[in-house]
Amino acid sequence: MKLFKISYNRPYLTIVIDYRELEKILGSKYFEKRVSLIKSRVAEAVEKNGGLVKSIWKSIYYTKVIARVPPAVYGYVVRELSELEDKIIKRYSPYRHFVVLYYSDKPFVPRVAVYRASSEGYRTLSRLCWKLLETGIYAERIGLNRIGIVVGEGVEPREELTIVAGNETTALKYLDSFILDYSEKAHREFAKRLIDRVVKREYLAKGYRVRGRHVFEKPAVYGFVSVARGVEFQSFVMEDGYIALTFAPRHELASTVSLAEENLESFVGLRVKRIVDEKTGIVAKERSEKASDSLSELGGKSLLEVYRNMGIEADPSEPVLEVSIRGAISLELPSGLKRVVDLREAAKMGVPKEVLRDLHVRPERYKSYVEEFLRPVNPIEVAGETLRFVEHAPTL
Repeated sequence: MKLFKISYNRPYLTIVIDYRELEKILGSKYFEKRVSLIKSRVAEAVEKNGGLVKSIWKSIYYTKVIARVPPAVYGYVVRELSELEDKIIKRYSPYRHFVVLYYSDKPFVPRVAVYRASSEGYRTLSRLCWKLLETGIYAERIGLNRIGIVVGEGVEPREELTIVAGNETTALKYLDSFILDYSEKAHREFAKRLIDRVVKREYLAKGYRVRGRHVFEKPAVYGFVSVARGVEFQSFVMEDGYIALTFAPRHELASTVSLAEENLESFVGLRVKRIVDEKTGIVAKERSEKASDSLSELGGKSLLEVYRNMGIEADPSEPVLEVSIRGAISLELPSGLKRVVDLREAAKMGVPKEVLRDLHVRPERYKSYVEEFLRPVNPIEVAGETLRFVEHAPTL
């Protein structure tokens, strides 16, 4: 056993609870809270099977339990202790998952036409690529002011393209074309971003919520908590042109009401989600200004006006909050934010235990869980070429 060291000198059984191993499993945060409970569980395991605890010795490194255990029940006691140790490890140890790789069934080595854009900046180019994808053109940025477009076999690139996005018109001028060469870092990054974009597009088209590389199903609501199952996906470009996908289970728990509707003493330090676009962040500061006050950051407008334009009603007396979202500070009101909660808070707020247990994906369920999220994006199509992902057993 790992946590319990057992020796038997009939009729006495000595059980040593190793605190160093136990702390590795529980973590320092919960060690003090759980160690007394575990000691009592050890005593129960002995006595429920016919043994009798005679003494308990305590040290800063271990607890030693000495019990009188007749030979006839020795095996039962040891089995009970083994099952107890398994329960502790399964419940409190960090969750580890098997790594399952999914490889494309063929290399992805297309011809790419490079265009120079009249605009620059990765955010601007990314928006243009999304706009092009909506029209069936598979594009991705490849430099400060350049966009690469995947062209099918026998297709000649157009000399110029014009994209209208909102009130802006961007012109693309053809420069050159090439075949992807994965020995080039820029080519690998181009292919990775393109595959990520196509995968996201497929998830969005099928009703999933996408935030970065995190993908979530439609949430289920339990009382005042919404529970969303999901994954974080990652694509990799292999040197031989094959594309690999991996997935890691993720979940998101959030309050169903805004911060303004909760009875909270302070907002600072809370993890929150913006209602308007569901981006998450942390409340960094509560300012003295109120919702109805003019703010220089907003050109003299108030957050109350901004929120009303977005269709969110707020109380004029609500405080202005500074929320850190991806390193940038955004000014928000409590009415526009929902609290992101952890598992312990969710349990207190009424989420059933079986639902919370299901969020911890055990290794034996990992493959079936992942495949639920692989199916909606398998296969994908890029400029007329179909890529199907199949399970790949890595060679160790």
